Amino acid sequence: MEIDLVQVLIQGGAIGISIGLLIYMGFKDKLTNTTLNNHLSHIDETMQGISIQMERANNNQTHLVSVLDQNTKVINAVLSKK
Repeated sequence: MEIDLVQVLIQGGAIGISIGLLIYMGFKDKLTNTTLNNHLSHIDETMQGISIQMERANNNQTHLVSVLDQNTKVINAVLSKK
């Protein structure tokens, strides 16, 4: 799960850099429609990647909670028989 978090942080940084470049190029009057479309496309792809990573992390967490819940039920059943 740590790997997922690291990937999300890296991808989030990539989005920040893309947005920063868009702002910089806008101020320098070097922003063309093609450049804008390329950066926005990159931002969109990266955000989709982050969404997938977050969904995987959520699924892992849900699975872990389910396993812990099952283990707790087994332990409680064993303890109640003593």
